[in-house]
Amino acid sequence: MPATKDEIAATFMELVCRHGLRRTAVEDVARALHVSKKTIYQHFGSKNDLLRYGIEFWAKGQRAR
Repeated sequence: MPATKDEIAATFMELVCRHGLRRTAVEDVARALHVSKKTIYQHFGSKNDLLRYGIEFWAKGQRAR
């Protein structure tokens, strides 16, 4: 089953918190979700786009609490 945009963002943010932005690659996210990098790039054009969405996704979760 392909990963959803939100699953990708959540995993990315978790890895960024754990390892830092510079040390977190799209390949790391793909490996953690057992999907290809192509799957991630179908949702996000770049790592910066993924970061932007990840921050928005995190903020929505914080506001919901």
